[in-house]
Amino acid sequence: MIEENVSEKIENSQRKDELVNKIKTNASSKITENNAFSKVFDYIYSYMINTFDSEDFNLEFNDDKTVVTISKIGLSTNVINEKLKDNKSAIVAKIILSQDSELISDISYGILYDFETFASVLQEEEKNKLLSRYKNAKAILNTEYRYEVYNKNGIAIYYGSYHDNGFALSGLKENEDIITQITKIHKPIFEEEFCKTPELYENRKYTTAHRTGDNLGMIYVLTVRNDKKKEQENKKVLNEIYHVNMDHPENLLWGKRPLAVWNKEDEKYDIEQEFFSEVEDVEGLKEKVNKMFRQFINGNNRKERFDGILKTINNM
Repeated sequence: MIEENVSEKIENSQRKDELVNKIKTNASSKITENNAFSKVFDYIYSYMINTFDSEDFNLEFNDDKTVVTISKIGLSTNVINEKLKDNKSAIVAKIILSQDSELISDISYGILYDFETFASVLQEEEKNKLLSRYKNAKAILNTEYRYEVYNKNGIAIYYGSYHDNGFALSGLKENEDIITQITKIHKPIFEEEFCKTPELYENRKYTTAHRTGDNLGMIYVLTVRNDKKKEQENKKVLNEIYHVNMDHPENLLWGKRPLAVWNKEDEKYDIEQEFFSEVEDVEGLKEKVNKMFRQFINGNNRKERFDGILKTINNM
């Protein structure tokens, strides 16, 4: 058993290397030379392996070599109930080089269940609600999206995620239909601090996070939860500002407690006084956080680790 596991890991590593080499051969060199490429590819590869438990992926390139598309349609083995293993799933993952030499990771995922099978794994109350609400449904579609942007120095500047569960469909006839569902009909559009959500949804939640090159220490985070089509009164919107996680400032990671929270009534951010009692507004917070961040980066003994950050800061 141990020998089989070792052999499988070696084989997986070889296939992964083959995919990377194909991308290096057929895609723009600006894609693979970006410091974030390995991180982006590793995430996509792991995501697909964990979903399908196989590596027979489709690999495509557009004519000008600026878009790499990795896709697959099949059975997802990553389900919460054994009954749901009979499904149809699809992933379309794109690695894109923008006109500004930014590296974009764009992942679309959908899983389609037989309606009655899906209903059978629910608690009795939820099952009855579903059956009474959708009389002619044949399938249930769950979707998931992840969108990331890295600047030309490999520094993460934007993150977006979107989930929607329980969308009832009359059924899909061909494999192309599920691709259309997840890449067009149900796909959100991520732009700056916003997420332009699709008109068709059931129970969506999404998060966007972004920062600017002139202040990499401060992250703006928007989170929308409980956005149910039939229960809009439960919708919860959080608009917050966080300090970047200093263990890995090249990534778009933030802490548990916000530095400021948007006050809808006053239409301004309320600064967390426990952290910055002397700061009165967002402009003051920007100045304070930016100064702290630059002092940390410039005073670090391992400046080579922050090469991309220093290039970004110095070019502003």
